[in-house]
Amino acid sequence: MSIHPERFGELHDAACVLQPYLVNVNTLLGRPEVERFFPIEYESLVDRSVFYANKGLLGQVLQASKPLPVIHALLEGMLHQLRIRHNKDEHNEDNLGREVQSSTLSLIDFLNRAASSQREPMPG
Repeated sequence: MSIHPERFGELHDAACVLQPYLVNVNTLLGRPEVERFFPIEYESLVDRSVFYANKGLLGQVLQASKPLPVIHALLEGMLHQLRIRHNKDEHNEDNLGREVQSSTLSLIDFLNRAASSQREPMPG
């Protein structure tokens, strides 16, 4: 997608259109508006899942993310890690901990790299 930032009233509005996943994940992490474009960190996601679980909101958050496949996949990976830690298990072949963690980290890396890539302005 190529949108010239000057076509928006505020740079924040342009960034929200260009980086909606990053904005959504950072909102989910409870970051203030000025931090909506910060890099996503795996441990922050897992820690936030504990917050949502303790508030009884984890199911609602997962349900709300279903129409957003990228966000939903990220949350499912986070939830998988939370279950492993809650059960005090190690990553093993039975719980696929390493595989799920690796996939989640790859998705986070993709989102972070996409957020930092430069956008070329549209021609005149």
